[in-house]
Amino acid sequence: MLAHPVLHELLELRRPDITPRELRVNWFSLEHAEQLYLEYLELDQDQNGMLSSAELSNYRCPTVQLTPEFVDRIFQECHTYRNRESAQSEIDYKAYLDFVLAMTYKGTPEALAYFWRLLDLRKAGRIGTFEVSYFFRAVIDKFDELGEEPNCKVEDVVDEIFDMVAPADPMSITLRDLLECKVGETIVGMLTDVNAFWQYDRREQLMGHGEEDA
Repeated sequence: MLAHPVLHELLELRRPDITPRELRVNWFSLEHAEQLYLEYLELDQDQNGMLSSAELSNYRCPTVQLTPEFVDRIFQECHTYRNRESAQSEIDYKAYLDFVLAMTYKGTPEALAYFWRLLDLRKAGRIGTFEVSYFFRAVIDKFDELGEEPNCKVEDVVDEIFDMVAPADPMSITLRDLLECKVGETIVGMLTDVNAFWQYDRREQLMGHGEEDA
């Protein structure tokens, strides 16, 4: 517990010289709590205190571009409430905070376990090429919707993901494989967020621009 970065973040609040910018990104500060709640209110377009799948899809857009398939899985696996007027399933603020925590700290074991529940479509404890193809094909479809060129094939990226994970069973990936491969955050991004895959796919170009800027 003493070595955990979350505790370090809590202890940061004891610093007398902590800046307003640092407070806005510190999960234990009042400023950050207010910011999160304001974001929630902005997403809640009908102002009924809950978020529908369509409202959650606008999460931090355009920097994040979640696929409809991934958002649907959130509403299938998380506790939801039925809207009497629209008959839609909606999530409350608590479920939203769980989602935001997972999105913010994708590389942590807790976040990867959260995403694993969503990726494991058949609740088999392992995912194969079918699940990886299902989620990545949604990323490609989103590229087409945005008028962008994906510049890749689904089959090639599926093979690349399996190579990155190097699972114990070459035919399927387990949560343990995802945790031990050390690139779980990258893989989750590739399967759920168009912008995350775009950055991964063009990482060499972006690194080159970074060096030129430096």
